[in-house]
Amino acid sequence: MRQFFLVSIGISLALLGVPALLLWATVRRRSWRWGLMLVAYLALAGYAYGTEWIPRSLSSLGELFVIVPVLRAVDTVLSPLQSILRINLDIRWLRAVLGLPALVFSGVLFVGLLRWRWQRVAWLLGAVVLVTPLAGAVILWLDDPKYDPAQYYSWAGWYWLGPVGMYFTGVVLLGLFLLGRLVRVLRRSARRLRGRFASAPV
Repeated sequence: MRQFFLVSIGISLALLGVPALLLWATVRRRSWRWGLMLVAYLALAGYAYGTEWIPRSLSSLGELFVIVPVLRAVDTVLSPLQSILRINLDIRWLRAVLGLPALVFSGVLFVGLLRWRWQRVAWLLGAVVLVTPLAGAVILWLDDPKYDPAQYYSWAGWYWLGPVGMYFTGVVLLGLFLLGRLVRVLRRSARRLRGRFASAPV
């Protein structure tokens, strides 16, 4: 399972992280050089995607227990649109989305360390400390009905709760980022509507 998420983080970086970063640099700096880099990277990524250098298959049976519920959830969400649009999601895009929270957490931590913003790093690590036991409790609660009463949990490998907490902290950060963007869009739309109503003749 560790390999599954590590590969998913790599796929997320290749399909989502690097293109988003290059697009941001192109738009922010208005540089044709960054635009050429973006086009070149998209061509390279497209070739890797088409030749399946970016892996499509799963490496173990246990990974099905992660990807199958995701596929079911996505199918439930997209099923109303199937009659209008023909949507066929590749499993690599689903793995890219699964790896995105870890990528977001790593990016925020890296930028904080790179710019010596220790307060932000401290807040981030403090969030991990708070989120980790909550994430562990949720995982245990979801797993409990699946096991026989004679089975029990072991403390072996308890330290992997740390990466689990980091992952779910990334989920929180990603959710807050998307929520903030949505609020900004709604505020801008509200200001435009107010401006139109204010300038309209009575």
